[in-house]
Amino acid sequence: MENADISNSKVAQNGWKVAFVIVMLTTLANQFASNGWTPLQPAIMEILDMSYSQLGFFTGITGIMGVVAGIPVGIISKKYGTKFGATMGLTCVAVGLCILGFCSNFTTAVAGRMVWMFGFQTLKIVLPAAILILAPKRISSFVMSFNFVVINLATFLGSPFAAAIEGAFSWHVAFYAFAAVIVLMGIMFVITFREPDKTDEPQESGEELCTINPYRSGLAWAVAILVAICAGGVLTPLYYYSAAVLGDQFGFSSMQIAQVNMVYSVGAIVLLLINGWLSTKLGKTKMLAVIEMLICAVAAVMMTMDNSMAFLVGMVAIMSVGVCASALVHTLPGQIFPKNELTKVFGMVQLIAAGFGGYVLPQIMGVLMDVTGGTNICWWLVAAMCVITIIIMALLPKNVK
Repeated sequence: MENADISNSKVAQNGWKVAFVIVMLTTLANQFASNGWTPLQPAIMEILDMSYSQLGFFTGITGIMGVVAGIPVGIISKKYGTKFGATMGLTCVAVGLCILGFCSNFTTAVAGRMVWMFGFQTLKIVLPAAILILAPKRISSFVMSFNFVVINLATFLGSPFAAAIEGAFSWHVAFYAFAAVIVLMGIMFVITFREPDKTDEPQESGEELCTINPYRSGLAWAVAILVAICAGGVLTPLYYYSAAVLGDQFGFSSMQIAQVNMVYSVGAIVLLLINGWLSTKLGKTKMLAVIEMLICAVAAVMMTMDNSMAFLVGMVAIMSVGVCASALVHTLPGQIFPKNELTKVFGMVQLIAAGFGGYVLPQIMGVLMDVTGGTNICWWLVAAMCVITIIIMALLPKNVK
């Protein structure tokens, strides 16, 4: 009887791992299309006759939908659970991608992007919160870094996938293929995922720094701004514009852009694993993130040089090292807030990340690039975002590690 009790206890303690694997696979499917579609940008711009300003609006729809989804999805997911929120997100992603598959004009493309990005932003709120809810705090830096490994694996796989299908068929078919992946993952998620119960939750010691409602906490908004700028202000502009610049300014083909994406994805995967291990070992999340943001600031300045190699080195550095910093700052809400409030906090993160980094900043950059006739202003702004991120981290309470 005692052995049976011990066995049942081990199953309960390890129950979170099964749910974590399902969350990782769902993240992979969500990011597969979102990160993988970038090599299609030059073809889409040509067929739909887009300017950089229109591309900024099209890509910036992710920001609008993040603002729309941010607070409501955080509340709904807390009330009805992770499975409900993720299923809702997967459904919207699949429908939006199908609309893009048959679109023939800019207006229809915008409609498809809106539905797709609402689902994408829903998953961006639910899934990171689920990771910190499921995993023990002592390894939160490592599991969040592993989450970003999965995101970069999606880029590594998704970019050549999209480029190959576009080359063989068209970019419309590529979006149908992305939709098929999401549908298959959605079916798997609904069948296999179950909400963790109290026996699954790892037992933690220690108290959170903030126990009040996050919506009424200045610290919560500060952390949300930090995470949002690190991810949205530094990384999002490169996701939105770097592929188009490589094609337009340096003459790269879709497959060459995909190969560049694969290079920085591999670099990010290796660095993220080291990053997660180091952060867990040293317990110095903020210190590592500051160092990584300094590297990104220098890399952004390199991208302003009128040289394809300098641009590539800077781009790859930011996309490899910047995601490491983003992974680290994504663990900070888990240090500060109770687990049952994390969907609210990540809803706040997406509200700001999407509103500023996902919409306002890309619109400003698109207009400035059209007005100036060059792209350097974009990369100077990225460098500024790195500096702002470092300043905010320095102002956080000392007991936030």
